Amino acid sequence: SSLHKLFYSLKLSVSVKQELYEDLFKKNNTVSAKQLKNWLIENQKLPYIKIKGLADQTKFNSSLSTYIKLKKSGLFVDKLDSNEFRDDFEKIIEWSTIFEDKQIYIQKLQTIDWLTAKQIQFLQNIRLQGWGRLSKKLLTAIVDSNGQNIIEQLWNSQQIFMSIVNKADIKGTITDANQDLMHSNSMEDILSEAYTSPANKKMIRQVVKVVHDIQKAASGQAPKQIAIEFARESRRNSKLSQTRGHKLQDIYQKISGDIVNKNLKDKLAEYIKNNQLSVWEKNSFQMNKNDQDFLF
Repeated sequence: SSLHKLFYSLKLSVSVKQELYEDLFKKNNTVSAKQLKNWLIENQKLPYIKIKGLADQTKFNSSLSTYIKLKKSGLFVDKLDSNEFRDDFEKIIEWSTIFEDKQIYIQKLQTIDWLTAKQIQFLQNIRLQGWGRLSKKLLTAIVDSNGQNIIEQLWNSQQIFMSIVNKADIKGTITDANQDLMHSNSMEDILSEAYTSPANKKMIRQVVKVVHDIQKAASGQAPKQIAIEFARESRRNSKLSQTRGHKLQDIYQKISGDIVNKNLKDKLAEYIKNNQLSVWEKNSFQMNKNDQDFLF
């Protein structure tokens, strides 16, 4: 009936997911929700599609921009998709990220014997920055009871990352690897190899000192685990924060002035305007001694 709609929540089949990866993600620096929707309508003939769950509701934050850049150059067509040369491309990307001195970067490139002068010339003029959140060791070196690593499971199944890393065999292997690392290295050795800022390393050292004091007070009993939260306000998704902030603002406007004064409402508006909602959320649990603005 035209008066009723039937909605299905379905996982993409493995073959559709792989085709989607080849058609959209390997050809576009940015894949929008609209592109995905149009692709599914055209290729899967689905009558109704609603895409939810993206950090940015309009697009995917992950991309294959480095792959696409190398592909478009036309200089690596015969090697870029070959497993035989994958480790070399990983080295090239790592060196481009690490070495700011161009001459050092060129010298490193010259150690890869199959690179031509033209390819080196192209590579030395592109600079890559930043690191992924997940290590190569985690994604490719840790395997399940069937011998498949995480990348292979993501490619060959309908499972998502979080469900894979929480499987008993994978989770156990990760725990064992972390324990081995902790037992064979000092904290300073671990921090020296960690890809994090000096400020974060300082924070970790301070937390460990506090934990040691707590352990002494607890008759030497060590905690099972330590959780450290790092504030990253500047990288928060401003759209999501704005939406949440405006919802709070709407609620406050409806509350009597006897409970929430104008000063509090004005401060909330200021935090929303400056994309500092996380700071507000932190402060809102603390009582301001001077004017008692924060009442939660």
